[in-house]
Amino acid sequence: MKRVISSILIFTSAVLAQAQTKSVTLDLLGSSGIAGVSFDSRFKGNLGFGYNVGLSYAYGTGTAYGTGPLSSYSVNGIGIPLEINYLFGQRNSHLVLGLGMTNGIYKYSAKSFIIEYGDDATEIKPEDISGTAWGYNLFGDIGYRFQKEKGFTFGAGIKPTFTFDNGNINGCWLMPYLSFGISF
Repeated sequence: MKRVISSILIFTSAVLAQAQTKSVTLDLLGSSGIAGVSFDSRFKGNLGFGYNVGLSYAYGTGTAYGTGPLSSYSVNGIGIPLEINYLFGQRNSHLVLGLGMTNGIYKYSAKSFIIEYGDDATEIKPEDISGTAWGYNLFGDIGYRFQKEKGFTFGAGIKPTFTFDNGNINGCWLMPYLSFGISF
């Protein structure tokens, strides 16, 4: 009987030692655009490989100077950031390194200023463009995370983000981020 109880205790201890740390966070900026909520889990324990899945809202405006005409634009939409990451460190302080992709449905509008050359004059005609489209970006994650196995979680860092247009890199930004949450 002592062997059975000892075996059960050893097995239970081994299972508990393999437990995953999970967390839910509020994310500001970074791969979330403006704000988002995400679920993060380690594959084993509170260190090593894990994944992050979220739901985010993005909004942006700007002016584009490409090979074509000048264009002012605005974009907003809902995205799903997906990330594989690795936590290095000891105790509760971790270096985070990760790679991910945000996919989403975005509403866009742009106003192009098309320059037409005539005999004696240059005329600027506004042309409104708007619609809804699927979009994506790729990002890295370099950051700091304070995470206990249970309790408060805080993260801060930079997410180098690459956007694409017709399969070509359209832009690259270093997006700072903050996250606050709870681990369980």
